[in-house]
Amino acid sequence: MAEVRTSHEVNIPADHTGYHVVLATWRVGDTDATFYQTIDVNIDGEEVPPSPWDNLGVVQPQALEIGDKVTTRLFGASGEMTDKKVSLTIASDEQAKADIWPHMLAEKVNAANLGFLMGELNTDGEVVPNFGKNSVFVKKGSDITGFQLEKELVNQPIELNITGMQPSYTLKEGAVDLHFNAIAKGSDFTIKATVFNAKHESVAHKQAAAGDNTPHFSLNLKDIEAGKFDLVVEAAPKKGATKQETVSFTVQAESDGSYDFVFPEGLKEYKAGTTVLQPKDGNTYECKIFPYSGFCSQWGANATGFEPGVGSNWQDAWIRK
Repeated sequence: MAEVRTSHEVNIPADHTGYHVVLATWRVGDTDATFYQTIDVNIDGEEVPPSPWDNLGVVQPQALEIGDKVTTRLFGASGEMTDKKVSLTIASDEQAKADIWPHMLAEKVNAANLGFLMGELNTDGEVVPNFGKNSVFVKKGSDITGFQLEKELVNQPIELNITGMQPSYTLKEGAVDLHFNAIAKGSDFTIKATVFNAKHESVAHKQAAAGDNTPHFSLNLKDIEAGKFDLVVEAAPKKGATKQETVSFTVQAESDGSYDFVFPEGLKEYKAGTTVLQPKDGNTYECKIFPYSGFCSQWGANATGFEPGVGSNWQDAWIRK
Protein backbone atom coordinates (compact mmCIF):
# COMPACT_ATOMS: atom_id res chain seq x y z
CA MET A 1 0.00 0.00 0.00
CA ALA A 2 1.36 3.38 -0.98
CA GLU A 3 2.29 5.73 1.83
CA VAL A 4 -0.12 8.64 2.25
CA ARG A 5 0.98 11.90 3.80
CA THR A 6 -1.27 14.74 4.89
CA SER A 7 -0.55 18.13 6.38
CA HIS A 8 -2.59 20.14 8.86
CA GLU A 9 -2.37 23.76 9.90
CA VAL A 10 -2.74 24.38 13.65
CA ASN A 11 -3.44 27.89 14.88
CA ILE A 12 -1.83 28.43 18.29
CA PRO A 13 -3.26 31.29 20.40
CA ALA A 14 -0.83 34.13 20.86
CA ASP A 15 -0.70 33.70 24.63
CA HIS A 16 0.40 30.02 24.43
CA THR A 17 4.14 29.63 24.85
CA GLY A 18 6.47 27.10 26.42
CA TYR A 19 6.05 23.34 26.71
CA HIS A 20 2.92 21.73 25.21
CA VAL A 21 1.78 18.28 24.06
CA VAL A 22 0.15 17.83 20.65
CA LEU A 23 -2.22 14.85 20.33
CA ALA A 24 -3.03 13.51 16.84
CA THR A 25 -5.78 10.93 16.25
CA TRP A 26 -6.91 9.22 13.09
CA ARG A 27 -9.40 6.53 12.13
CA VAL A 28 -9.21 3.91 9.38
CA GLY A 29 -11.99 4.55 6.85
CA ASP A 30 -15.47 3.80 8.21
CA THR A 31 -14.16 1.30 10.78
CA ASP A 32 -13.82 1.61 14.54
CA ALA A 33 -10.03 1.26 14.32
CA THR A 34 -8.58 4.44 15.83
CA PHE A 35 -4.93 5.37 16.38
CA TYR A 36 -3.19 8.22 18.14
CA GLN A 37 0.25 9.74 18.60
CA THR A 38 1.60 12.51 20.79
CA ILE A 39 4.54 14.82 20.24
CA ASP A 40 6.22 17.27 22.61
CA VAL A 41 6.63 20.81 21.37
CA ASN A 42 8.20 23.93 22.82
CA ILE A 43 6.56 27.11 21.56
CA ASP A 44 8.75 30.18 21.38
CA GLY A 45 7.01 33.51 21.16
CA GLU A 46 7.23 37.10 22.08
CA GLU A 47 6.12 38.06 25.56
CA VAL A 48 2.35 38.49 25.63
CA PRO A 49 1.11 41.58 27.46
CA PRO A 50 -1.15 40.82 30.44
CA SER A 51 -4.87 40.97 29.78
CA PRO A 52 -6.64 44.09 31.07
CA TRP A 53 -9.70 41.95 31.87
CA ASP A 54 -10.84 39.86 34.83
CA ASN A 55 -13.29 37.06 34.06
CA LEU A 56 -15.99 36.87 36.78
CA GLY A 57 -17.99 33.95 35.43
CA VAL A 58 -19.80 32.37 32.52
CA VAL A 59 -23.37 32.43 31.23
CA GLN A 60 -23.98 28.96 29.85
CA PRO A 61 -26.44 28.37 27.00
CA GLN A 62 -29.68 26.69 28.04
CA ALA A 63 -33.00 26.40 26.23
CA LEU A 64 -35.64 28.50 28.00
CA GLU A 65 -39.38 29.07 27.59
CA ILE A 66 -41.55 32.07 26.83
CA GLY A 67 -42.02 34.04 30.05
CA ASP A 68 -38.72 32.98 31.62
CA LYS A 69 -36.59 35.82 32.93
CA VAL A 70 -32.81 36.10 33.33
CA THR A 71 -31.14 38.82 35.42
CA THR A 72 -27.51 39.73 36.05
CA ARG A 73 -26.49 40.15 39.69
CA LEU A 74 -23.16 41.85 40.45
CA PHE A 75 -21.40 41.99 43.81
CA GLY A 76 -18.73 44.11 45.44
CA ALA A 77 -17.03 44.34 48.81
CA SER A 78 -20.22 45.62 50.44
CA GLY A 79 -22.59 43.09 48.88
CA GLU A 80 -24.89 43.14 45.88
CA MET A 81 -24.81 46.16 43.55
CA THR A 82 -28.51 46.38 42.76
CA ASP A 83 -28.04 49.25 40.31
CA LYS A 84 -26.19 46.90 37.94
CA LYS A 85 -29.06 44.47 37.37
CA VAL A 86 -29.93 43.86 33.73
CA SER A 87 -32.95 41.67 32.94
CA LEU A 88 -34.22 39.94 29.83
CA THR A 89 -37.66 38.32 29.58
CA ILE A 90 -38.09 35.69 26.87
CA ALA A 91 -40.86 36.84 24.51
CA SER A 92 -40.75 34.29 21.67
CA ASP A 93 -39.69 30.76 20.78
CA GLU A 94 -36.76 32.20 18.82
CA GLN A 95 -35.49 34.16 21.83
CA ALA A 96 -35.83 31.04 23.99
CA LYS A 97 -33.20 29.13 21.98
CA ALA A 98 -30.04 28.24 23.89
CA ASP A 99 -27.73 30.26 21.64
CA ILE A 100 -30.01 33.30 21.13
CA TRP A 101 -30.97 34.73 24.53
CA PRO A 102 -27.35 34.82 25.85
CA HIS A 103 -26.40 36.94 22.83
CA MET A 104 -29.40 39.23 23.42
CA LEU A 105 -28.58 39.59 27.11
CA ALA A 106 -24.94 40.36 26.30
CA GLU A 107 -25.98 43.09 23.86
CA LYS A 108 -28.30 44.59 26.48
CA VAL A 109 -25.61 44.49 29.18
CA ASN A 110 -22.96 46.07 26.98
CA ALA A 111 -25.32 48.82 25.82
CA ALA A 112 -26.13 49.69 29.47
CA ASN A 113 -22.47 50.67 30.18
CA LEU A 114 -22.61 49.59 33.84
CA GLY A 115 -18.93 48.79 34.32
CA PHE A 116 -19.02 45.17 33.14
CA LEU A 117 -19.33 43.47 29.77
CA MET A 118 -20.65 40.15 28.48
CA GLY A 119 -19.27 38.22 25.53
CA GLU A 120 -16.05 36.55 24.43
CA LEU A 121 -12.68 38.13 23.69
CA ASN A 122 -11.78 38.50 20.02
CA THR A 123 -8.24 38.61 18.64
CA ASP A 124 -8.02 42.31 19.45
CA GLY A 125 -8.91 41.72 23.10
CA GLU A 126 -12.40 43.20 22.70
CA VAL A 127 -15.46 41.72 24.45
CA VAL A 128 -17.98 40.78 21.76
CA PRO A 129 -21.45 39.24 22.38
CA ASN A 130 -21.47 35.58 21.41
CA PHE A 131 -24.20 33.20 20.24
CA GLY A 132 -23.99 30.61 23.03
CA LYS A 133 -21.59 30.79 25.97
CA ASN A 134 -20.75 34.30 27.16
CA SER A 135 -18.28 35.34 29.84
CA VAL A 136 -18.60 38.31 32.18
CA PHE A 137 -15.62 40.67 32.16
CA VAL A 138 -14.57 43.67 34.22
CA LYS A 139 -11.46 45.81 33.92
CA LYS A 140 -8.70 44.90 36.36
CA GLY A 141 -9.06 46.91 39.54
CA SER A 142 -12.85 47.14 39.21
CA ASP A 143 -14.91 47.36 42.40
CA ILE A 144 -17.10 44.59 40.93
CA THR A 145 -15.84 41.30 42.33
CA GLY A 146 -18.61 38.73 41.80
CA PHE A 147 -21.32 37.71 39.37
CA GLN A 148 -24.42 35.50 39.40
CA LEU A 149 -27.09 34.90 36.79
CA GLU A 150 -30.57 34.66 38.30
CA LYS A 151 -33.20 32.69 36.38
CA GLU A 152 -36.94 32.89 37.00
CA LEU A 153 -38.46 29.96 35.14
CA VAL A 154 -42.21 29.76 34.58
CA ASN A 155 -42.12 25.97 34.81
CA GLN A 156 -39.25 25.58 37.24
CA PRO A 157 -39.53 22.40 39.35
CA ILE A 158 -40.36 23.15 42.97
CA GLU A 159 -39.08 21.15 45.94
CA LEU A 160 -40.69 21.37 49.37
CA ASN A 161 -39.60 19.38 52.42
CA ILE A 162 -40.72 19.43 56.04
CA THR A 163 -38.30 18.41 58.78
CA GLY A 164 -38.53 18.15 62.57
CA MET A 165 -42.04 16.72 62.86
CA GLN A 166 -42.69 13.74 65.16
CA PRO A 167 -45.25 11.02 64.46
CA SER A 168 -46.93 11.52 67.84
CA TYR A 169 -47.31 14.18 70.55
CA THR A 170 -48.87 14.14 74.01
CA LEU A 171 -51.29 16.73 75.32
CA LYS A 172 -50.02 18.93 78.14
CA GLU A 173 -52.75 20.99 79.78
CA GLY A 174 -54.84 20.63 76.62
CA ALA A 175 -52.16 21.92 74.27
CA VAL A 176 -49.31 20.74 72.02
CA ASP A 177 -46.34 22.71 70.70
CA LEU A 178 -45.10 21.95 67.17
CA HIS A 179 -41.62 22.94 66.01
CA PHE A 180 -40.55 22.20 62.45
CA ASN A 181 -38.74 23.57 59.39
CA ALA A 182 -39.99 24.05 55.84
CA ILE A 183 -37.34 23.96 53.10
CA ALA A 184 -38.38 25.11 49.61
CA LYS A 185 -36.21 25.19 46.48
CA GLY A 186 -36.80 26.43 42.95
CA SER A 187 -37.94 30.04 43.35
CA ASP A 188 -38.76 32.72 45.91
CA PHE A 189 -41.75 31.63 47.95
CA THR A 190 -44.36 32.71 50.42
CA ILE A 191 -44.72 29.73 52.78
CA LYS A 192 -47.62 29.12 55.12
CA ALA A 193 -48.45 26.27 57.50
CA THR A 194 -51.90 25.16 58.66
CA VAL A 195 -52.90 22.36 61.07
CA PHE A 196 -56.25 20.62 60.58
CA ASN A 197 -58.00 18.25 62.96
CA ALA A 198 -59.86 15.07 61.93
CA LYS A 199 -62.92 17.19 61.01
CA HIS A 200 -60.70 19.26 58.69
CA GLU A 201 -61.10 22.30 60.92
CA SER A 202 -58.13 24.66 61.08
CA VAL A 203 -56.69 24.71 64.62
CA ALA A 204 -53.49 26.69 63.94
CA HIS A 205 -52.04 28.79 61.11
CA LYS A 206 -48.91 30.83 60.47
CA GLN A 207 -47.28 32.45 57.42
CA ALA A 208 -43.55 33.04 57.06
CA ALA A 209 -42.05 36.23 55.69
CA ALA A 210 -42.14 36.46 51.89
CA GLY A 211 -38.90 35.25 50.33
CA ASP A 212 -37.88 33.15 53.34
CA ASN A 213 -37.35 29.74 51.72
CA THR A 214 -36.24 27.95 54.91
CA PRO A 215 -38.52 29.22 57.69
CA HIS A 216 -38.75 27.67 61.16
CA PHE A 217 -42.31 27.38 62.45
CA SER A 218 -43.55 27.23 66.03
CA LEU A 219 -47.25 26.44 66.30
CA ASN A 220 -49.21 26.10 69.54
CA LEU A 221 -52.29 23.89 69.27
CA LYS A 222 -54.62 24.99 72.07
CA ASP A 223 -57.86 23.48 73.38
CA ILE A 224 -57.62 20.38 71.21
CA GLU A 225 -58.58 16.78 71.80
CA ALA A 226 -56.52 13.67 71.23
CA GLY A 227 -56.74 12.27 67.73
CA LYS A 228 -55.35 12.52 64.20
CA PHE A 229 -54.11 15.81 62.74
CA ASP A 230 -52.65 16.98 59.43
CA LEU A 231 -49.98 19.64 58.99
CA VAL A 232 -50.34 21.22 55.54
CA VAL A 233 -47.47 23.41 54.27
CA GLU A 234 -47.88 25.42 51.07
CA ALA A 235 -45.10 27.21 49.14
CA ALA A 236 -46.43 29.80 46.67
CA PRO A 237 -43.92 31.14 44.11
CA LYS A 238 -44.27 34.51 42.41
CA LYS A 239 -45.24 32.64 39.25
CA GLY A 240 -46.57 29.13 38.72
CA ALA A 241 -48.52 26.64 40.75
CA THR A 242 -48.33 26.30 44.54
CA LYS A 243 -46.45 23.32 45.99
CA GLN A 244 -48.08 21.55 48.92
CA GLU A 245 -46.86 18.90 51.38
CA THR A 246 -48.82 17.20 54.17
CA VAL A 247 -47.49 15.50 57.33
CA SER A 248 -49.96 13.51 59.44
CA PHE A 249 -49.45 13.02 63.18
CA THR A 250 -51.39 11.90 66.22
CA VAL A 251 -51.97 13.60 69.54
CA GLN A 252 -52.18 11.31 72.57
CA ALA A 253 -54.25 11.97 75.66
CA GLU A 254 -52.46 13.60 78.58
CA SER A 255 -50.30 11.18 80.53
CA ASP A 256 -51.97 9.55 83.54
CA GLY A 257 -48.60 9.17 85.23
CA SER A 258 -48.04 5.57 84.15
CA TYR A 259 -45.14 6.63 81.87
CA ASP A 260 -42.71 9.53 81.59
CA PHE A 261 -42.81 10.26 77.87
CA VAL A 262 -44.49 9.31 74.63
CA PHE A 263 -41.68 8.03 72.42
CA PRO A 264 -39.66 9.79 71.03
CA GLU A 265 -40.50 12.90 73.10
CA GLY A 266 -37.82 13.83 75.65
CA LEU A 267 -35.28 11.59 73.90
CA LYS A 268 -32.23 13.28 75.44
CA GLU A 269 -33.63 12.73 78.95
CA TYR A 270 -33.91 8.95 78.68
CA LYS A 271 -31.98 7.14 81.41
CA ALA A 272 -32.21 3.95 83.45
CA GLY A 273 -35.78 3.56 84.70
CA THR A 274 -37.36 6.02 82.23
CA THR A 275 -40.71 4.73 80.97
CA VAL A 276 -42.14 5.58 77.57
CA LEU A 277 -45.36 4.89 75.73
CA GLN A 278 -44.78 3.53 72.23
CA PRO A 279 -47.70 4.91 70.17
CA LYS A 280 -47.04 2.38 67.42
CA ASP A 281 -48.13 -0.58 69.56
CA GLY A 282 -49.69 1.04 72.65
CA ASN A 283 -47.23 -0.65 75.04
CA THR A 284 -45.13 0.91 77.78
CA TYR A 285 -41.38 0.26 77.93
CA GLU A 286 -38.79 0.84 80.67
CA CYS A 287 -35.18 1.77 79.91
CA LYS A 288 -32.75 -0.87 81.22
CA ILE A 289 -30.07 -0.21 83.83
CA PHE A 290 -26.49 0.86 82.99
CA PRO A 291 -24.67 0.06 80.73
CA TYR A 292 -27.69 -0.72 78.52
CA SER A 293 -29.40 2.60 79.35
CA GLY A 294 -27.08 4.37 76.91
CA PHE A 295 -28.90 2.68 74.04
CA CYS A 296 -32.26 4.18 75.00
CA SER A 297 -31.51 7.65 73.64
CA GLN A 298 -29.83 6.37 70.48
CA TRP A 299 -32.61 6.96 67.98
CA GLY A 300 -33.10 8.89 64.73
CA ALA A 301 -35.16 8.77 61.57
CA ASN A 302 -32.47 6.60 59.95
CA ALA A 303 -31.26 4.86 63.12
CA THR A 304 -34.18 2.95 64.63
CA GLY A 305 -32.39 -0.16 65.88
CA PHE A 306 -33.13 0.57 69.56
CA GLU A 307 -36.65 1.96 69.13
CA PRO A 308 -38.79 0.32 71.85
CA GLY A 309 -40.85 -2.61 70.59
CA VAL A 310 -40.01 -1.82 66.95
CA GLY A 311 -36.26 -1.71 66.37
CA SER A 312 -34.24 -4.77 65.47
CA ASN A 313 -32.29 -4.53 68.76
CA TRP A 314 -34.88 -2.93 71.04
CA GLN A 315 -34.54 -5.66 73.69
CA ASP A 316 -30.93 -4.58 74.28
CA ALA A 317 -32.24 -1.29 75.68
CA TRP A 318 -35.82 -1.76 76.85
CA ILE A 319 -38.11 -3.91 78.99
CA ARG A 320 -41.76 -4.22 77.96
CA LYS A 321 -44.03 -3.51 80.97
